[in-house]
Order: sequence, then structure tokens, then C-alpha cells
Amino acid sequence: MKPEKDRTRCVEVCFSPKLFPEILIKENFIVVLVDILRATTTICTAFENGVQAIIPVATIEEAKQLKEQGFLVASEQDGMKLDFADFGNSSFSFTRERVEGKTLVYCTTNGTQALEMAKHSERGGDRSIHQH
Repeated sequence: MKPEKDRTRCVEVCFSPKLFPEILIKENFIVVLVDILRATTTICTAFENGVQAIIPVATIEEAKQLKEQGFLVASEQDGMKLDFADFGNSSFSFTRERVEGKTLVYCTTNGTQALEMAKHSERGGDRSIHQH
């Protein structure tokens, strides 16, 4: 049996991806990411409407590169849809007719940057998000 101190759990709340490095001080951590205003709602809506997978990317440049490779792209900066993107980050845009069976690249001001930072968590590392 492990000593009591090894079983202690700690929950940290981070209200912005910019604060994540300051809060993250331990190895072997599990991250639960909830971006209630847009990212999480949009991701859930896309899966509800049949998207096959979502590839979150942290930079606009990476989203543009994947767009050139033929992926559908949802991308915004400070709430505004970027000119090269197929979608902004409004969940109303992710209709079944537009996303069913497709893989979507997703780049947002905060949500996907937080996902990028969290990928090194204990269960992170899988770049794409799939419906289970």
C-alpha cells in the first residue's frame, strides 16, 4: 500500500491558457479542458452532427497548411472567422450537411491553444479528438 501522501489528489483551475504554465507544476497530471463559451460547445455540436474527427491546432499557420492539404478548417481569432476558414467557431455553423463523416481542423484564440499545452498530460498526446 502506498503512503497516504502518494494518494493525495490536487485539483487546479486555470481560467486562461496563458496561466497554464504557472499552474502546471507536477508531472503525470490529467487535464480536463472546458472552454464553455465556444470551443467545447462547438466541438460537441460537430460530433453531434457526425464529424469523424477534429484536429486541434495551436497556430493559424498550421491551420492554413492543413487547409492547403484539403481539410475543412474552422478558425477564428478574437471571435472573428479568418478569411481562409470554412467555419468560424459558432456551433450553429456545424450542421450535419456540412460536417458529417469529415475530419475538421480547428484553431481558436484560446481553446485549441489550451489543448496544445495540455497534450503532454498523462493521457494526452493523441493529437486528434474522436467521438467515443
